[in-house]
Amino acid sequence: MTQLGSSGYAIKDMVEIEFSFIAQTDTISFNYCFGSHEYDGYTCSNFNDVFGFFLEGTYIDGVTAATGQTIVKNIATIPGTTIPIAVNTINSGSSSSLGNPSNCLSANPNFVAHSAYFNASNGSITTLDGYTDKFTAKANVQCGGWYTIRLKLANVSDNALSSAVFLEENSLKGPVITCLLYTSDAADE
Repeated sequence: MTQLGSSGYAIKDMVEIEFSFIAQTDTISFNYCFGSHEYDGYTCSNFNDVFGFFLEGTYIDGVTAATGQTIVKNIATIPGTTIPIAVNTINSGSSSSLGNPSNCLSANPNFVAHSAYFNASNGSITTLDGYTDKFTAKANVQCGGWYTIRLKLANVSDNALSSAVFLEENSLKGPVITCLLYTSDAADE
């Protein structure tokens, strides 16, 4: 929460979905989109709804955990960064009348540039006030390794306005491997 400029504020209405799986390949990925009613009226305020996709295992993105330990990594980040996605990290690029630009700057120094990932809804696509582009959460994992993923979403400071995460159907996968079988026919020799 400190990284998002929300340290010291209450977490409300947190929802979590958790599942475990054995990695069938050396990478996993899935597509998602984040949206919120906190846009645009509360951008850069203390009402900074948050979420994360927390992947846990003994090997993630080239890092191996110490014996008997696991690694936990949020894989819901702004592309090319380690900055988690939230109302104050991806938004229209300007503060609301109730906000303070320093809240967005402390959460994401590039929040204005990252406004390219933001879409105002105004009820045209969803009843949420805004949403992000479609992103891909991905990680390098160990084929055959046991992993747990926790999808968490929460209001910050209040429980009045909702946020949502949309997962693309059938997008959780690893790379597709195609094997071709070649045989030698004795009659061809």
